[in-house]
Amino acid sequence: MRGPKPAPIIRGTIARVQHSDHATNTTIDTGRVELADRRLEYVRIAPAVSQATPIVLLHEGLGCVALWREFPARLAEATGREVVVYSRRGYGRSSPVALPRTNDYLEGDGRRELNDVLDALAVDEAIPIGHSDGATIALAAAAHDTRGRFPAIAAMAPHVFVESISREAVRAVVARYETGDLRARLARHHGDNVEGAFRGWSDTWLRADFADWDITASLAGIRCPTLVVQGSNDAYGSSVHMRRIAAAVAGPCRCRLLARCGHIPHAERSQTTLAVIARFLEGID
Repeated sequence: MRGPKPAPIIRGTIARVQHSDHATNTTIDTGRVELADRRLEYVRIAPAVSQATPIVLLHEGLGCVALWREFPARLAEATGREVVVYSRRGYGRSSPVALPRTNDYLEGDGRRELNDVLDALAVDEAIPIGHSDGATIALAAAAHDTRGRFPAIAAMAPHVFVESISREAVRAVVARYETGDLRARLARHHGDNVEGAFRGWSDTWLRADFADWDITASLAGIRCPTLVVQGSNDAYGSSVHMRRIAAAVAGPCRCRLLARCGHIPHAERSQTTLAVIARFLEGID
């Protein structure tokens, strides 16, 4: 892994707290990075000794740092790699976002923000591992990687085009948000961002002109090793996404369809997902 380099757009890191977890022999660095127009919360979990390329986790459409729960720490332990996780703009305790979002906000703003965060944290190379919308960002980042920054990527429950079942699932979540307790539950993690986080996700997926969104053609730009993990009972997308990715990428692609698993492999089949990722990353460096 190449050494760190200065980030030209960064004005610094703020509210940084570092402590050691002696039970797991890791260092945990928590804070916010200040970019030109946004502040983003982050957590870095680093094993005591590791020279391997770090992992960066990219959350789902309603996710944030806190909603990964214990998975980042378990991933660091399973792989022996540093794990960086951050909340995108409009999520968690990061800066709010103006709505509406554009149709290309995942593959456009999402991948640019990823690179800006890595620059801010002086992480020259990283392995993006994304879930759902975060998986789309990981794929887009690798497809447009002109710097050789991403030696491998992993996509859990990815989206590369719009399926009717995806929109049906989003409509069901909107009903829960408007009539049930989902809004209150999400507000615990997103605070003042909750309405922007939810509407930025749901309104985009349900817009009529988003029905034609499809990034399959751009996946030919992915030359690094790629892992795709999906649950067989995923209500937000079928295994067609997995097959399209495998057929489109230029580099090697490993696919794993998990039985008795829905949309969140890292929570529903956590131990299996950790093992699959750890095996995939063996020898990447």
